[in-house]
Amino acid sequence: MINFNDGQQTATLKLSLEGVSLSSNIDLRILANDPVLKDSRIRELTPKQLKSLLEYVDHRFKVDPRSALPWRDQFLRSLAKECEAFLKLPVKLTPERMAEIRKAVKDVNVSLERAIGAKSGEFGDALQYQYHDGFRHLTRDDDFIAVRRGGQIVSIIMLRGNDENDIINFLKYAKGKILNPDNIDAFRESLFNARKMKALELTNRKASKGVSKNKGKAD
Repeated sequence: MINFNDGQQTATLKLSLEGVSLSSNIDLRILANDPVLKDSRIRELTPKQLKSLLEYVDHRFKVDPRSALPWRDQFLRSLAKECEAFLKLPVKLTPERMAEIRKAVKDVNVSLERAIGAKSGEFGDALQYQYHDGFRHLTRDDDFIAVRRGGQIVSIIMLRGNDENDIINFLKYAKGKILNPDNIDAFRESLFNARKMKALELTNRKASKGVSKNKGKAD
């Protein structure tokens, strides 16, 4: 599991195996300086590409208990391998076509926000769909729809097939599924629970501050 900070410049990588977990901090600005990545092409990625690649690898990566390498190094080697595959293969979609696909996804999200009465971007705390063009750019079948909760990928819907028209057709089909009444009710409930959790956190925070102030006065 990987979580990015608010500035999107650092991340916390958490790797687990059989109940044992190990956390590691990653600074995206200096990641290319890591010895494991010294012969990789990580430096050629834009910050946005690097973040997407980290999420992509994180969702697919599994620790190999037989390897002598530390878990973090295993992850970085996988990152370097996927980076190489990404940069080697040609781009098949034009910028105009990519803009069309991203707009289609955005339209679905906006339609869902309106249907459940959410503010712009609010249901990102609940559940959200986002299209990724993968890292082989339709030369293979690795483009996918990411399902996010609280900004973190919780599931990936792989889009099998290399025809860009299939993606547009899939998004049209997905819009119908996402905006069906049962799904809207489920999203509305998820948003309600997210709002309730936020309100509870805010209440607890205010209560903690009040206790701290009163304690300071008593001292």
